[in-house]
Amino acid sequence: MNPETYPKTYAIPIKVLSPDSSIDRLIKPSSVMKYFQEISDCHCTAVGNDYQTLKNQNMAFISVKTSLTFHKTPAWGDHVLCETWHREMKGTQWIRDCVMKTAQGEILVESTTGWILMDLEERKVLRPNKIPGLNIVTAPELALQNDRLGRMKLPEDLPLVAQRTIAYTDIDYFGHLNNCVYADLICNTMPGSMVGHTLKTLDISFVNEAVLGDQLAIHAKEVDGLVYFVGYHDRGKCFEAIAERIPIVR
Repeated sequence: MNPETYPKTYAIPIKVLSPDSSIDRLIKPSSVMKYFQEISDCHCTAVGNDYQTLKNQNMAFISVKTSLTFHKTPAWGDHVLCETWHREMKGTQWIRDCVMKTAQGEILVESTTGWILMDLEERKVLRPNKIPGLNIVTAPELALQNDRLGRMKLPEDLPLVAQRTIAYTDIDYFGHLNNCVYADLICNTMPGSMVGHTLKTLDISFVNEAVLGDQLAIHAKEVDGLVYFVGYHDRGKCFEAIAERIPIVR
């Protein structure tokens, strides 16, 4: 494929299935992240940066930050369109935008994510501009107005709310806790419960990967309408997150 013909955007239609939905019949944040992860992989494949091609060079894209904004949370049975594009390069990070929208174009959920290219053997960050053969097609003109990928500021001494052993179904083909599972951990340990609520925003910073058998200690506290999270394993800090939860309005 001629690089000039690489698609700037990639879109797939989906139907929100019952396993993707919560007790309140709304799509779970982790399911939104799964769809966005899948469409991002599809777009990378469409421009020649597919998983196997990169793996053959001992490389892989790893998400380090995710920022989600829910304008209107889709419900079980809804038909929506997921669309993604690579916004820009910023240092060692690839900044990617994703949206979930109606057939009429109304944006329901939007996401901005930061990705790095990792050396799978040495587990170190690679600089994309130093690697030949990578196909980078940017669409800065489509950039979402999201500036929440920066450093998080969390209160000190967050109380312990849960302990969790990382299990078989948590792990993906990279051998670590899949990014989407973090949203489940956050929703499941939300102070005061998520029942009857939905998220307005969710920001996650993936600090240090968790692997099979790790014991994850999750600390959380709500302060002035925001819920702050931090998770630790025996090698240090694993993740940080900030969530804004709002009541469901029928």
